[in-house]
Amino acid sequence: MPRRTIRCRRSATSRGAEPITPSKALDALGPGGALTIVGVPRIGSSFSFPVHTLYQNKAILGCRYGTARPRRDFPMLADFFLSGRLKIAELITRHYSLDDFDAALADLKRGELARGVFKMEASQP
Repeated sequence: MPRRTIRCRRSATSRGAEPITPSKALDALGPGGALTIVGVPRIGSSFSFPVHTLYQNKAILGCRYGTARPRRDFPMLADFFLSGRLKIAELITRHYSLDDFDAALADLKRGELARGVFKMEASQP
């Protein structure tokens, strides 16, 4: 069975599109499909769905930091970096000062930026 990804964004409603709720996304899944909610929703957020939709082996997943487990993985990644096994500098496309936010955004929109890093000090006049 082919895998398909449908991206639903909150901003879709600003263009007049009907909002896609988690319930609608779950309903659109075929048997064996998975709904992944990405990010961290507002505390207290909820959604309801007919429980019988899960009888078709559908799944609802939450995704924060991908599949990482921060308490375990972040210290491990720091150790890899400090020992030279994780080459972070090679992954960075460009560095920016905090004052260069607009330039970074423009680079991103033009497709010239994959991973930008902001230095935590402002540029000098």
